[in-house]
Amino acid sequence: MSPDDRNESLLVPLSKRRVWLASSVIVPLAVALAGISGPAVAVAQSGSAITHSALVAGPTPSSNDDDHGRHDDGKQGPPGKDGKDGKDGKDGKDGKDGKDGKDGKDGAPGPCAGIDSLTPSNSEEFSAVLSNGITYAGRRPLHPNPPQGAYVWQNLTDPLVHPLYPKNVCDTTISSHGNDTWVKVLTTDGFVWETHCASNGQTLVCTEPWAKLTTPTP
Repeated sequence: MSPDDRNESLLVPLSKRRVWLASSVIVPLAVALAGISGPAVAVAQSGSAITHSALVAGPTPSSNDDDHGRHDDGKQGPPGKDGKDGKDGKDGKDGKDGKDGKDGKDGAPGPCAGIDSLTPSNSEEFSAVLSNGITYAGRRPLHPNPPQGAYVWQNLTDPLVHPLYPKNVCDTTISSHGNDTWVKVLTTDGFVWETHCASNGQTLVCTEPWAKLTTPTP
């Protein structure tokens, strides 16, 4: 702009300059209120142009505006240490007793054993013993004062001397009268067997086989 043009614009009467300022504000405001859209509305005042888009619309956001105020997450730090174990809880109440189990089967019978004794006179004693499946007959002398004499035992199960010794013997007994002594046994199936011994004087000799007696019945 030349110096003459500047001087001329400064010499514009005050009333015209007021009109120019008013028109420069009113026209864009009216356009905005009316909702008129367009690429631009030109208002010529002293060779100047004001676009509607420049007055109404703000600056176009850049593609990076969405990232304004945001920051990338930092790297994850190492895991913290494990906390201390908590205290043990209280013991729970005892549960109810379970039902009784069924009775077990009967076990096998244990080894049978027995003893029986008699004194046919004041000078001797006889005994019959069952131990570990073997039946014995024995005699010992008696003395007025202890100690008494030692027993002499005879094995009554030896098949060579006492044949027919029964199986499953579970008890024994002995009886004597005069010169005769008898040893009896009872088996687990209820049978009674007997053998005879000679008891003359101060002796007891058993050399006879076993014989089955009458089985007791109810």
